[in-house]
Parts: sequence; structure tokens; C-alpha cells
Amino acid sequence: MKTTRKVIAVILSLVMSFSAFGAVTAFAVTESAAAADAEAYNAVARDYSDVMGSVSKEKATDYADDLNGLLLKIFEKVDLKSVIYTDQVATTIIRALGELLNNSIVNTMDASGIQENYPEAYEYLFVTCGGGSWDAVDNSQVKWGITPGDREAFAKAIGYGSTNFGSLVIFAGSLGAFFGQEDVYSNGLAPLVESLHVGKMDAFSTAMALGNAGIMEYIANKVCDAIDALIADPVNYVTDVLPDLARTYPASVTSINTFASSLGASISLPDFNGLVAMLGEKIGLALPEIDVETLAGMGTASVVESGSAGGYRTQINGDKAVVFMAVVNYVKETLSVKDNQYALGRLIVEKTGYASTETYDSMVAAAKDDDTLLFISNLLGLVEEAAGNIGADESLSGFAQFLAKILEFFAKIQKFFVDLLLRLTR
Repeated sequence: MKTTRKVIAVILSLVMSFSAFGAVTAFAVTESAAAADAEAYNAVARDYSDVMGSVSKEKATDYADDLNGLLLKIFEKVDLKSVIYTDQVATTIIRALGELLNNSIVNTMDASGIQENYPEAYEYLFVTCGGGSWDAVDNSQVKWGITPGDREAFAKAIGYGSTNFGSLVIFAGSLGAFFGQEDVYSNGLAPLVESLHVGKMDAFSTAMALGNAGIMEYIANKVCDAIDALIADPVNYVTDVLPDLARTYPASVTSINTFASSLGASISLPDFNGLVAMLGEKIGLALPEIDVETLAGMGTASVVESGSAGGYRTQINGDKAVVFMAVVNYVKETLSVKDNQYALGRLIVEKTGYASTETYDSMVAAAKDDDTLLFISNLLGLVEEAAGNIGADESLSGFAQFLAKILEFFAKIQKFFVDLLLRLTR
């Protein structure tokens, strides 16, 4: 659980930091310009036969729905919101934002605001640690008073804990406006956060009025909207969002780094594959590079309202079947690397018990043989076993174990039909 929380926190802190620095992108445009961009995007003829292989779109959609259903049962049992919305994850995000500035506690947040609203956190950060380097901080010792799963308290703590980062966001947005240019909030932050499909961002003038803590709490709440959407419908959300994020991210990061450099800041954010490599390192896997341009093209474009200066942007909604198969192929490629097999195998054994090693070995073999149908079948089997092991947890009440076994039974029925389809297509 500790490793899971650390990885989640790293991902969220990266999203927060990328969101908090604006950048002029091609997606902050007028309605007519967005319409022309969407029309051009949709007019491109794309061939995804290499991605789909022998799997039809109908079958890929069925597989995606099966996996989505099983993940929902597991998420419900694990209660991911109580894992994510916690003191420790909030601290990890605040710390990451502070480390982007100069690794100093006192330069990350307003001490008086923390003392007034979070006396326990103040006592540890500014008395015990002296408000100095984040290197002296044990994240588990910072107490914000967040009841696990309390999203509102989570976002508020991040807002107060990153006030100085909020002041930089407001400064960056105001700077462009002062010089008569489109502000970086409207043309970097808005499109980037909106690419997570969390609705229209507020205009910069509205967000700026929230103040340093308020604007960071607002950003945190938008990221939480994405988290909640992911938990509520994991596979459908990911397959819908990925192409839009892949299309928006590169231009944003280039502009962010250029803007930071012009201020003499040492911030240098990675490109899309640099981000992937960074996350892979955190979980002990050597993740292969992603063809970002191809991923960005796996959807349908439409015009939506935006918090950008132009008022509109081009939104990409992913083709569920194609994006799902692209993700499956990516996982297969990852598993074909020997070191990754070992690292992931250890994780599976640790989390689900030795009973899952047989399914895992079959997954690796299928990946090596490039057998997509068998890989999907074994993937569903692995999720099924994980659900079964969760239900077998002796720390749960007898009634809870009984309900988990019922869920496992229905998961097995799903697995049966997938295996039947597998045999019929041989």
C-alpha cells in the first residue's frame, strides 16, 4: 500500500505541476479556428490494422468492457479514494511542487496561513523541521487532518500548502496580460487541464480572484475531478482521454520550459516519453517509448468551450476499441522485456499471492508469442484472481468475504465467456 500511495502521489504531483504552469498552445483558439482544426483532424485517413491485429473492434470493445467491470469491483473493494485523498499523498504533492521551486518549505507555502489553519502541520514543518529543506521532512509525519477519502479537505490542504506556487501561477498569467499578450493561464493551463475532460476551466480573471491558495485548490479540485472519473469508469475514461492528452501535452511542455527559462528558473519538465520513463522508474519498470503522434490521432475531434482566451478548443475523444488495443499492445511490449517480467512478477506475487504466478507466466508467454487474444484472456484471469484474493483476506469480516466470493463468481462467469470466444476464434 505504501508503494501504491507513493506512485499515485508522484503522478498527481506531476499533473499538478504541469497544470499550474501555463503555455501558449495551438488549442486555445476561436470557435471558427477550432472548427477548422477539428475538420482537418477528422479528415485524415488513419490505418490502425497494425494496432488491432486479428481483433475486431466489436471484440476489442467487449474485452474493454469486461476489464472495466472487473476493475470496478476491485476499486470498490480497495476504496481508492481513501488511498488517494490522504495527508501523506497531499504532502507528497505539495513537496513535489516545492522541490520544483527551490526545495525550501518556507518558499513553498505561507507560514502564517499554515499556522492558522493547520497547526499540527505547522508544528512539524516550521518548528521541528525549521521551515528549511524538504529533505528533512518525513511525509508521513505531516498532519493536515484529512480523513481518508475526504476530497474537499485534500484539495484545501494542497491549496494552503502550495500558496507560493499559486502566486507564481498568478504572476505568470498576469505577466502576459500586462504586456498585451495572451496570458499563460488561459492558453496553457486551461487547455492542458481540459484535455483531462473535466469540463471548461474558469477564465483567468475569475481564477486569479481566488488568491494564491484558492487558485491552487481550484486546480487540485479539477485534478480530483479526473481522479473521480477514472475511479468511476477506469477503462472508458482512459481510452477517451489519452489521445487528447497526448495531443495537448507536447506543445504545453515546450512552452512551459521556454517560459520558465525566460525567468531564469531551473524548471525543466520532460517531454511525453520522458514523463513515461520517469513514472516507469518509480515503479521499477523500463517502459518503452510511445508513438505520441499516433496515439494523438486515435479519436474524433469536436469543438468545445474552453477557459482559454479564444473561448474554444479542439477536444479529442478516443476511439475506445483502438486505444484499448494500443494499450494492450503497449503492455505486451513492456512484458516482453526480461527485466520487466521479473519486476512485475515480484509485484504480482506480493499483491495477489503465489496462486497468480501461473496466470502471470501465461501472460508473459502470450506477449512473447504476440498472441493478443490469449493475452487479454490471461489479463482478465489475473484480475479475477486478484479479486478472489481480496475476498480471501482474513482481516475482512465474514460477511464481506462472502460478498467478495460472490463477486469472484461473477468474474469467473465473465472469464468463461472470454475463454469461449477465444476458442471459437482459433
